[in-house]
Amino acid sequence: MRISFDVHPILNRQKTGVGYNAAFLIKKLVKNHKENRYIFEFFASGHLKERLELLQPYLESNCSINYTRLLSYGLYLMTRWLIPLPYSLFFGKKADLYHFFNYYLPPFVPGKKVLTIHDLAFRTNPETVRFKTKVALKLHLKQSAKKADLIITISDFTKQQLLHYYPELSSKRIETVFVGVDIDLYKKAEPEVINDTLTKYGISGDYILYLGTLEPRKNIERLIEAYASLKKAEGFTPLLVISGGKGWLYESIFATVKKLVLEDSVIFTGYVPDSDKPPLLSGARAFCFPSLYEGFGMPPLEAMACATPVLTSNAASLPEVCGDAAYYADPHSTTEIALGIRELCFNEELRGELIKKGEDRVKLFSWDKIAEHLNGLYQELANE
Repeated sequence: MRISFDVHPILNRQKTGVGYNAAFLIKKLVKNHKENRYIFEFFASGHLKERLELLQPYLESNCSINYTRLLSYGLYLMTRWLIPLPYSLFFGKKADLYHFFNYYLPPFVPGKKVLTIHDLAFRTNPETVRFKTKVALKLHLKQSAKKADLIITISDFTKQQLLHYYPELSSKRIETVFVGVDIDLYKKAEPEVINDTLTKYGISGDYILYLGTLEPRKNIERLIEAYASLKKAEGFTPLLVISGGKGWLYESIFATVKKLVLEDSVIFTGYVPDSDKPPLLSGARAFCFPSLYEGFGMPPLEAMACATPVLTSNAASLPEVCGDAAYYADPHSTTEIALGIRELCFNEELRGELIKKGEDRVKLFSWDKIAEHLNGLYQELANE
């Protein structure tokens, strides 16, 4: 097969979930299925040199790059509201199958079309989604989904939500392909590496950790409030470390810390490079991920791979992903979140049980197996 990837999600040094998912699938498909030819397609506009550099780690002998300078990707996306310019006008017809990883399928794509839809947060939790993202998805997700020959969802939860909100779609055209864990990167770090990383970020002593984007649906304010209640009622001594890049509406997170007078107990590290994540996870007493909504939720599995017990939400896809290997709390209840933090910090029997279950759970999410599954779906689609 000749397979085209829309590589815009991986052309970013600070990737979030969509970018990581696309990056690992592309890496594994290119490496494990050399019988295919892969074409990396993107709008160049500015920063061409940087974008070509970002693509280098993915390139093998069975890969080629196809870019256009005609207009920026942002301007191209604007044309979908004005004049639906054909995708083939910019990139030609070089592939048999085209995979778009980020909700949107351009007009007039030749060949078989695959679209990944990660979640339906803009429908279920609209207050947690940027206004411009909500507008774009409301206008174009349904149309994109109807044009796709195959829709990939990253959890059964997302698949069921997609069918609920868009019952005209056929379940036969929707397949769940889970997100994986990079077990080469995410594993228990050596003590000296942990110590060096903690020194780098000014962390000393015990701490609990949140790692992810700073944005409303991650529920970080309630995590801070739960932590504050422990500090007030019990003299709780571990620090709260909040790691991740700023998304949107993050100002209230910092304001909450100030309001609760926790400046000496809460550490914000900012965006953390991949190399620092395993030692940060490994050194934490507990990993807390109380999201209001997730289409999948990679960080809890990454924490499990680093032998750290996990607290997460009993909402959305998270129970499907984490199984019996996490402590669950109602994301709307600061009392439940606080109870979970205390249990994971001091209940040694529970800690040991969840760490063991977490190690077993991670084995179910191998990127090699996931890429094999996706390649099989490509083959079935190509043979139709």
